[in-house]
Amino acid sequence: MRRMLNIVALGAVIIAGIGTYAVNGEQNPDDWKLQVDSNEAAWKNRTVRVSYTGTNQALKDVELSVEGNQYVYGSYIDEVFRYREDVGKQYRSFARAVKQLGYDLRIKTEDGYVAVGQEGLDTLVLLKSKDGETVERTEFTDVQFLLESGWSGLFVYKDAVHLVYNENYELTNQHIAVLNQETKTIETKKIERNGVLIENVITDAMGVEFTVEEQMTIGTDNRYIPIEATRLETVEAEDGETYSESFSLSGLYVYDVKENRVVSLDSEQDVVASTVFGHTYQSILADGTETSINLKTLAETSRQVIQGKIGMASYHNALLYHVYSTQSGAEINVFDESTLVSKGTVTGADVAKSVQYYVY
Repeated sequence: MRRMLNIVALGAVIIAGIGTYAVNGEQNPDDWKLQVDSNEAAWKNRTVRVSYTGTNQALKDVELSVEGNQYVYGSYIDEVFRYREDVGKQYRSFARAVKQLGYDLRIKTEDGYVAVGQEGLDTLVLLKSKDGETVERTEFTDVQFLLESGWSGLFVYKDAVHLVYNENYELTNQHIAVLNQETKTIETKKIERNGVLIENVITDAMGVEFTVEEQMTIGTDNRYIPIEATRLETVEAEDGETYSESFSLSGLYVYDVKENRVVSLDSEQDVVASTVFGHTYQSILADGTETSINLKTLAETSRQVIQGKIGMASYHNALLYHVYSTQSGAEINVFDESTLVSKGTVTGADVAKSVQYYVY
């Protein structure tokens, strides 16, 4: 995905893809407080972003952390600079190599870092790095069918990199491309439809953008690959013509590598937050239940974690951060396998009429 940044006025308004943020030089980020009552280690490198409309109706963003507060002058600009700063020296070679590609997908596995991207108009590039410093590069040519297709995700199975793609951007023509580094050839196979296909491969915490260092580690021997699913339905137009239309599906789904098909695990509950680490796919569902799925066997365990109304939730390093609003701000509970391990409180001097909280 490409994000277009357009700085309209010097320090006044910044349009950043998904929102417009007005900045007032008199605002003071210290008007907001984050207080952690215990286990401060759970908040290391974590940030609470508060997006709110204050008394002057201007949309503001402030970031709170145990290290201090700061106002954000845009939706993604500060993140871009912080991303570059956060990438340690041992990861910069990999990050630099990825940056040279015109478009890319990347994951972090138990064996290191993997990226697949496009170079020019006719070359597919596979990058691998165990330590982030030494980068192994493999080029595939004569792959126009891949470069002219939509990519839906990346995973590694039995040491081979698999790329999910929709040939000619058509969901009805969804395939898996298996990249062979030794022969520099690509084997393809069409995914069995059964009405449901892959919308995206889930290779990180849902809705969270990580630096290279913080990406979750994905297993390379998982038979079942967690995905977001889409259903194709035949729709008849007023003129009698029929066409296929896709609909995003709620619930938990995986792609079965061996049987080459999508498997539904729980289609009844909406997924509030999810993450993948090693061979575990962990999710919080809309009823507050946390489910953990073994991606080798599909064995599943579940437990009630959140009681009452579900607020904003996200996973970081296998910890669950659950935010719910209060009259003076918000409470944030941190869970480790359903056990409450820390609690944070957010308060603000400027009581907002409309406020949202995110932990990342």
